[in-house]
This record gives sequence, C-alpha cells and structure tokens, in this order.
Amino acid sequence: MKLTVGLRWLCDGAEIDARLIALLAAIASRGSLKQAIADVGMSYPHPWERLGQLEAALGGRVVDL
Repeated sequence: MKLTVGLRWLCDGAEIDARLIALLAAIASRGSLKQAIADVGMSYPHPWERLGQLEAALGGRVVDL
C-alpha cells in the first residue's frame, strides 16, 4: 500500500494551481513579478492572466505591484 499526502488550495470549490501559489510566494520574497516568473519558470503573459483570475474569484487584489 502506498499512502500519499497532499495539499490542495480551493476557492469556491475550484482548485488553485499550485504554480500560482509558488508564484505568490516568489513575488513576496523577490518583490518583483519579473523575478518571480523566472523563479517558477512561467512564461510572461501567463502569470498576469492567472493572477487576474484569482483576484476575480477572491473579489480583491492578491498582490500590489
């Protein structure tokens, strides 16, 4: 038997991509979206779209850049 433990972030039942959580952590530590994008290996336009979707779901700003 193999037991696996994991963590999922949900917003109104919709799962938040783990890469977005990593991006938020990188933004907090680096202070720059450009540097955070490089840290997590995302292409530039994708993070803006994902942050916008998360902000829309939560009803407010997630980061202040």
